[in-house]
Amino acid sequence: MEETKNVSGNSQYSSVTLPEHISSEAQKEKEESVSEPNVPAILELSDIRQSFIIREDYLDQLKDYVHMRKVQGNIYYTQKQALHESLDLLFKDAKLEKRPEKLRQKEDLRRDKIRQGKAKS
Repeated sequence: MEETKNVSGNSQYSSVTLPEHISSEAQKEKEESVSEPNVPAILELSDIRQSFIIREDYLDQLKDYVHMRKVQGNIYYTQKQALHESLDLLFKDAKLEKRPEKLRQKEDLRRDKIRQGKAKS
C-alpha cells in the first residue's frame, strides 16, 4: 500500500488515492456543510427523525440531485442537506405564525404514545 492523504488531509496508509484537488474540495465542502450559515451561534439545533409521505418522483429527483452533487466532488453531500437547503429557501421570506400551544401539546402527546408503543415491542 502507498501513503496517501485521506479526505481530511491526514496521512495514512490506504489503497485509495484521491487527487489532491478533489480531496481539498471535498474537505472544504464537508466543513461548509457542517456549519449552519444562517443560524446564530447561540442556538443549538438538533435533528429529529420524522417520517413523511412524498411523491415517488420527488424522492427520485432528490436522490438524483444528491448523486449529482457527489459526482461533482461534494462526496459528503446528503439527502438531509438537500432537504435543509430546500426548506431554507421555502421559509426564507415566509411570514409564519406559530401553531397554537394546545395543538403543539396534542402533537407531543401523540409522539410520546408512539414512542411508548415502540419501546414495548
